[in-house]
Parts: sequence; C-alpha cells; structure tokens
Amino acid sequence: PIEVLKKYMQLLSKGDQTLKERREILETQLHIIESQLTELQKARQKLEYKIELYDKQLLEQKLQPKNK
Repeated sequence: PIEVLKKYMQLLSKGDQTLKERREILETQLHIIESQLTELQKARQKLEYKIELYDKQLLEQKLQPKNK
C-alpha cells in the first residue's frame, strides 16, 4: 500500500537510525504477502477442482449416445 511505502521512504531518508523500523515494515509486508499467497492458492485449488468437474461432465455428455 502507498501509505506503507511513504512511511518506509520517510524512514529511509532519516538514515541508519531507522534500520530496525524499516526491517519491521518489510517483515510485516512479507507476512501479508504470504497470507495472500495462501488464500490465492486455496482459491486456485477450488477453481481447478471445479474445472475438473466440468471437464468430466462435458466428457460424459460427449460419450452419451444421441437419440434421433
């Protein structure tokens, strides 16, 4: 987020006395990203499962004899 980046840049301009705070910001952002990745992976798995179900249904439709 922009606010976090602005804060980080302000701290950066203050020099090495803000190393600990900057590291904490980076670590927090890493945890947020890891959490988002986990959620995205779950969503991906659900979508892949759904697609597989659709593929099975489409294959079954294709294999069913057509009545004329």
